Amino acid sequence: MPKKLLRGFVVLALFGLAAAGPVRAQSADTEGGWIFQLMPLFWGTGISADITTRVGEQSIDVSFSDILESMHFAAMGTFEGRKGRWGFLFDGGYADIRNSVPQTGALPGDVDIKMVQYGFSLAGTVRIIEGKTALELFAGPRYNYMKNVLEIAAVEFQSTSTDSWVDGFVGARAFVSLGGSWQLLGYADVGAGGSKLTWQAKASVAWRFSRVLSAEVGYRHFYFERVADEVSSKMAKSGPYLGLGIWF
Repeated sequence: MPKKLLRGFVVLALFGLAAAGPVRAQSADTEGGWIFQLMPLFWGTGISADITTRVGEQSIDVSFSDILESMHFAAMGTFEGRKGRWGFLFDGGYADIRNSVPQTGALPGDVDIKMVQYGFSLAGTVRIIEGKTALELFAGPRYNYMKNVLEIAAVEFQSTSTDSWVDGFVGARAFVSLGGSWQLLGYADVGAGGSKLTWQAKASVAWRFSRVLSAEVGYRHFYFERVADEVSSKMAKSGPYLGLGIWF
């Protein structure tokens, strides 16, 4: 794992800053006041995309191991709070990917590529079913940003493109107690706005191993389809993830 990627995950784990839920459907922690959870995440995602422009269509399929080799820095985490039935959920992630590709043809030098992507969402939540099986509904906005820079230093060439947009989304989370400190978690949302369509799904197992710490492992899939400036993009990110929950 690159040192900067590892450092980012450790910093988030230690000080707390992508959505995870409480490890217990209801506990004494939530009685009479707010309970908060901060969860830094490590997401081993691969990326597949179809991009269509006026000059044709290009497909991209990149594994997590390929992304890891080019990762300059990444950080991802969630923050949520709940009091009684009502609460909020923040999910954010940032990735800086850089690589140099040997130039082919007549031009000299390497092609330096930099891609920066980040997104943030904030939703209000309401718990409509409580007990060993609990269900929450939520809704909110999600902001997305992408920047791509291509540079050939030998000929002083640089090309930069940026894109940002906001989607609205709705969804649901389910919590199923397995007894003791173990719980199954399920999450799904769907939305649109700047995207023609976006949706996300997660499934995981969580373990609350102390009053202030929990661990979560699962699988996450995120998809969006967007048309802007005569460019049509369909992108999917999916892979396993690991989270460390900090409760206060």
